[in-house]
Amino acid sequence: MPILVELNTSKVVIWKDTADVIWLNTASAVWFDGEDTSTLRFSMDGVALDHYWDAYIESFSSPQYQTATDYGGFVRMGFGQIAFSPDAFAADWVPPKQHTIAIKYTATTEGLAVTLFTGDIYLNSFDEEIVTYTLNDPKYTQKLLDVGPDYKGNTVPYPKAFGGVTHVEPLRLADNAGRPCYHLGGISTTIDAKTIISFSSSATGTKTQVVTSAAHGWSTGNSIYISGTVNFDGTHVIESASGSTFVIPVTFPTDNSEYLPIHANAFISGGFAVFDDGVPIQSNVVVIGDGSFALTASPVGTVTISGTASQTDLEGVMTWGNARLGGGSAIVSTNARGTSPAISYWATSQKPLIDFLSDICAFFTHYFYIKDSMLTLGDMLLDNGSETLDEFSYFTAQYNAGEVISQIKSTWTTHEAENGFVDEIRTARFIKAIQNTVIESLQTISSGTTDGTNVSQLIDSGATFSTDGVKAGYVAQNTTDDTSAVVLSVSETALTLDDDIFISGETYVVGPSFPYGNELTIEPYHDTKSNVSAALVNILTVLNKDVAEVRIPISATLPDPGKRISFSDTQMVVDTSTWIRARIISYDFENDEAVITGEGIIS
Repeated sequence: MPILVELNTSKVVIWKDTADVIWLNTASAVWFDGEDTSTLRFSMDGVALDHYWDAYIESFSSPQYQTATDYGGFVRMGFGQIAFSPDAFAADWVPPKQHTIAIKYTATTEGLAVTLFTGDIYLNSFDEEIVTYTLNDPKYTQKLLDVGPDYKGNTVPYPKAFGGVTHVEPLRLADNAGRPCYHLGGISTTIDAKTIISFSSSATGTKTQVVTSAAHGWSTGNSIYISGTVNFDGTHVIESASGSTFVIPVTFPTDNSEYLPIHANAFISGGFAVFDDGVPIQSNVVVIGDGSFALTASPVGTVTISGTASQTDLEGVMTWGNARLGGGSAIVSTNARGTSPAISYWATSQKPLIDFLSDICAFFTHYFYIKDSMLTLGDMLLDNGSETLDEFSYFTAQYNAGEVISQIKSTWTTHEAENGFVDEIRTARFIKAIQNTVIESLQTISSGTTDGTNVSQLIDSGATFSTDGVKAGYVAQNTTDDTSAVVLSVSETALTLDDDIFISGETYVVGPSFPYGNELTIEPYHDTKSNVSAALVNILTVLNKDVAEVRIPISATLPDPGKRISFSDTQMVVDTSTWIRARIISYDFENDEAVITGEGIIS
């Protein structure tokens, strides 16, 4: 079962004839190495196939594919070193500083050899006995964000939206024809917000009719978002629509609280809206067409924008990222989640694109790998194919305990327009920053939202704390403002605490204090608590599984990352059945072994 190594030198080839005249390439003639003497072919023991593969490999540390985190991310190739006999480079001494390398396996012929991986090697050292190279994986140098000049002429990263974003601050650019100009961050402007010019009573005051400044094109059942009002801010479902009017199921106020002039707008999912200190200013917006927009009047406060980018889910982001990496416009997503997780993220910090893609995949418990220039996206909770081994198909198995995680937490900031007091009489609009926290733990006993307020108590009329088994000494965590207190006494719908940390309308989790295990903090890639919570629960599901490794012979059918490997072990004190999904694939070329490690079920 030979392992074959091809090296292609980086040295420039100079073509000379017997008279020492140098021959150069021209538009009509290109000189090439007809006998392929620039390709060096080596093996561990020497093997004669279509070519002879010299036995010049002295040692080979184990390269491996490894998922970035235990719950997902980029499956990156990790390398070590390869050492050759100096005889390998005797014909062109000294050893070149760099080669490209291809490592292959074949059980039969050279033509059927399978390429296990390719990369670069760089000279580390050499002496009279050995030449050592360091192996490196392919470089992904593309950055996440485009860069360009800002308003002051400084070169800065341009923020970018993924999915829907609300009240984010766009980067100001150089003025356009004397008008303040801002970068859109990839937000689509094909559906813009509509300016609201009036509200009136409908259905004898039980509903409200809204009139916009122009025909809106919306239909009954559309979900729309209204901003800039006293009574109607938020999401509504249209009950009827025609031309520039639509009706929402909200009681019309009779106290004249909707002040004139109205500074409000409405938009549907994907709509683009611009605000000045939370006041809609869509009538002042001019979309320039180069990824920016300008304002026909200077703002008086902070300019924010809401809208949706073209990449709205994980698969869309990965397809965009693959193209940006130079990998084409298509990815393999056969084993990704059936409904791709929705994204809501405003990227402002520059980082390598490959790291961003890895982080966002890990948050949504997905992995990806790049093989033969094709990006494959997979769900950590699904199989990427399957294989069952009998006890003659593997050498040894080992069973490990996974990392103990006591809890996982995500924190993030959202923004919304608010009415606030300038002094005792006057009010003003502003953008309020809201801190959000979600905590998930395998030890959570009870969770919910408070609906009452009392000093040093957690009150939830719908809770069943006693039935759930909550006890004195447990910890109640306020996930709205990220505070915690110890439970002193328990009733079915209320907990008495050692600190006053709750008011009505705040979310909580209650469980035992965590005597051991790590607390994991993860950046979220959505801004809705239910979506973040679902993502953290999936991460816990993966991290809570058993871990095992199995050693198998290197063959032409080595598993891809995510493949389900099942095997039985009768050498244990009790016959043991195990399945794992391949997360680490390590190649021991000196012993012709592949070591597969992953999480799964041991029973």
